Amino acid sequence: MTEWHDPGNTDKITDEMAGVYQSGYTNADRYRDFVNTFRKSEYGLRVLHQILQWGNIYGSSIPSKTLGVPVDPNEILINEGERRLALKILSTVNVEPAGGNPPQRTVNKENTNV
Repeated sequence: MTEWHDPGNTDKITDEMAGVYQSGYTNADRYRDFVNTFRKSEYGLRVLHQILQWGNIYGSSIPSKTLGVPVDPNEILINEGERRLALKILSTVNVEPAGGNPPQRTVNKENTNV
């Protein structure tokens, strides 16, 4: 397995990650992975909550410090992009794909080293 903290291993890490998803990563697989990551432990719930805070889904995309000051449209676009990503993660965790309870996926052991 590649050490994630070594910046010289980016190509190897990308290759390892690509190998995990080459075998048909479905919506059911994604749902199961996200639920297992974010909903099955206290740590996962804290990480999910932090992502939602960073995405500012509890507030506005328009910076509050701009009252009476011209708003930078690039800052709004960046904030909106972060918000959309946080909402996408939240919707993936909360909405089970059509078809009910997805069947368990078998994972090839040599591709699980990420």
